[in-house]
Amino acid sequence: PRSPSNLVAVMANYVQEPKDRFCYVYSYDLDIPFRIKIGTLEGQREKKSVQALLEDPKLKFSGLYQSEFSDLYVECQIFSNGKAISLPSRTSYKAFSKRWNWNEWVVLPVHYKDIPRSSVLVMTICDIYGPRKTVSVGGTTVAIFGKEGCLRCGIHDLRVWPGMEGD
Repeated sequence: PRSPSNLVAVMANYVQEPKDRFCYVYSYDLDIPFRIKIGTLEGQREKKSVQALLEDPKLKFSGLYQSEFSDLYVECQIFSNGKAISLPSRTSYKAFSKRWNWNEWVVLPVHYKDIPRSSVLVMTICDIYGPRKTVSVGGTTVAIFGKEGCLRCGIHDLRVWPGMEGD
């Protein structure tokens, strides 16, 4: 039998060992929902011209003209070969004051085992335009798996294309 001090030494060696090797799990073995953490949005939104405001008076009441940091949300959906393989999920409502910082996990209604290697995550940032109407602030797309077929992990800075939906 090992003494408690030996157990600590063995556990310390075990904790250091995984730095030197990689452990892989096949995605078809993961029967858990896909999730992604939405962080922050940086940059400035360009206000519409006076001419656009005259053509569409409702624009004055949209989030773009209400405050510097309007109440945006991010809608996420997974596509493979141009077809949606999940329903869209979005961040919850959050009132922003100094910056767009969601810091929220979004769980999509699809499991890792059901996501093909060629899948992409499409994200669209939306603003409320009026009753039951939204406008796209910008969008981006990122591959879920890398070139070698490994799940992409970590923090990624993504370019958001202004005024476009993610595709």
